[in-house]
Amino acid sequence: MSDKNDQSELIFHYKREERLEDASRTVKDYYNGTGPTPPKGIFEALVHTKSARYSLFALILVLAFFVGFYFFGAKSYEDTLDGVHYKLSAFSFEDNVYVSIKLELEDSKKSEKINKIIENTDTNTSENSNQNARLPDFSVQIFAIDNDNQIIEKKNFSKNDVKDLYLRTTFVNHDIIMIKAEIKSSENQDSTIELSCKVGNEK
Repeated sequence: MSDKNDQSELIFHYKREERLEDASRTVKDYYNGTGPTPPKGIFEALVHTKSARYSLFALILVLAFFVGFYFFGAKSYEDTLDGVHYKLSAFSFEDNVYVSIKLELEDSKKSEKINKIIENTDTNTSENSNQNARLPDFSVQIFAIDNDNQIIEKKNFSKNDVKDLYLRTTFVNHDIIMIKAEIKSSENQDSTIELSCKVGNEK
């Protein structure tokens, strides 16, 4: 009974100095207020340590690569075949999807001559024939793609269907979301390019 009362009267003394005698230098500095302080703000946190700076630098490089590729990389809607640059576009209006492929000769001098012919001839069929004569022979298949990535309609064209350096056609809009075009060279059967573009909305 007396031992129980003695234990209840025990008083424990806590001394921080004695407790920290065997602690590491980092812990002692932390308790003394001289240790490293955590970074303030997002930017300081990103460059606080050497590894964090390396990670930030790598992230900037990856971001720069994707931005450069987006603006300067190859685009799915345009390509060049046999010295002719093809550019595909499509938009929907009311119940139809309007598709066009713009053709442009890579040779700037030839392009300038053709542009002058277009400016000076609106109805002259003989000069329009001269425009087509400058183009190499080719064939085109244009595909209308729906939401399920299925081909719902296909149309075939050739050089003779080009007017004023444009090849145009329309599809009835059955939930068409994408247009694809396969252009083959008639001079070299192994030369083929594929173009694709999403269908935009014309208001």
